[in-house]
Amino acid sequence: MFKKVSLFVLTAIFVLMGSVALAAPEFITSDNGLVNLSDVSSDDTYVAGSKVVIDEDVEGDLWVAGSLIDINANVVGDLTVLGGGSVIVRGNIGDDLRAASADIVIEGKVGDDLLVGTGILTITESAVINGDLIAGGADMKIDGAVLGNVKAIFNRGVINNQIGGYANLKFDEGLQFGESAKIDGPLTYWAPQASGDFDLVASSVDYREWTSQSSWANSTWPAVGVLGLMIPSVAFGAVVIKYLGLLLLGGLLIWFMPKYLPKVATKIKSDFWSSLWQGFVLLVAVPAAAFVILMTVIGLPLSVVLMLSYAILLILAQVVIAMFIGSYFIKVSTRNKKGHFTALALGAAIYVLLVLIPVVGSLFKFVLLLLALGGIWRDSYALVKAGKY
Repeated sequence: MFKKVSLFVLTAIFVLMGSVALAAPEFITSDNGLVNLSDVSSDDTYVAGSKVVIDEDVEGDLWVAGSLIDINANVVGDLTVLGGGSVIVRGNIGDDLRAASADIVIEGKVGDDLLVGTGILTITESAVINGDLIAGGADMKIDGAVLGNVKAIFNRGVINNQIGGYANLKFDEGLQFGESAKIDGPLTYWAPQASGDFDLVASSVDYREWTSQSSWANSTWPAVGVLGLMIPSVAFGAVVIKYLGLLLLGGLLIWFMPKYLPKVATKIKSDFWSSLWQGFVLLVAVPAAAFVILMTVIGLPLSVVLMLSYAILLILAQVVIAMFIGSYFIKVSTRNKKGHFTALALGAAIYVLLVLIPVVGSLFKFVLLLLALGGIWRDSYALVKAGKY
């Protein structure tokens, strides 16, 4: 009786976790370049590709990495962008915007702070930064309003609108204020020479000479600060979420069914090729069967159940992959339960890092998925054939 209850609870947890995994963080990558995201339903979304176009609103946070990035939609949470070429943000950002790229254009409204490391920064007239602006770059042009404080370092700069707080500016070649420019708080600026033209735009002005002996850390802190905030987030955010998910699901399996993962891992190792081709058949056959059933008059409920089971199966396969990899480093068996979770944790770490490798990582992931599906199918078939189900 306890075994049946345990299996029921485990199945219910898998359904719940599977639905969360499919509807919550969404990880989208592209090996051939273009990612055009026009239908985002998840809370948090991670996107990577050579060219990324976002046309649909994102309800949570959005993380983007690519060469050419075009954000045409609104983001309710934070937007974090790591680009190699140009970044254009036309939509409104509900919270912070962090961006690093060669050329950055901000056209929408930012709900809180804007942190930028770039070669050329353009904040257009339609943009409004409700928090602080922290920026580092070669050229900076601010035509939109910044309602908070501004801390920036640049070669050449132009400010044509209001700054609601104080401004700390450090520049090499020059700074111009337009007719509409106004700084509500004090202005502190570092430059090779003082300028009397700044006295009319700020409540008070403090000039400090900036010489070639100025420290590197003081002269580049805006860009370093932006990259320091972004790179760990972009590089490790998705990895940590995926790793913790594998540990959680794998730990539940080990708790309720301690023999299952080692048994499937051993079955895969016993016959790679059978697991490989049977996994491929299972990967293709289930969606095809669900589609065929859907075409029948009464097939909708069965098709939905089949696809939900298929989604859970794909999640389970990743846990099997983690145990399969870990079993090569830590011996696991159905008789000895020691080391099962350690093998799972090690295998999960190797797996989530392995799939990050460009192109090759995707190939490894596909092959390992086939092996895991094949192992799951072979184990289930053997139990049915033996009359144990």
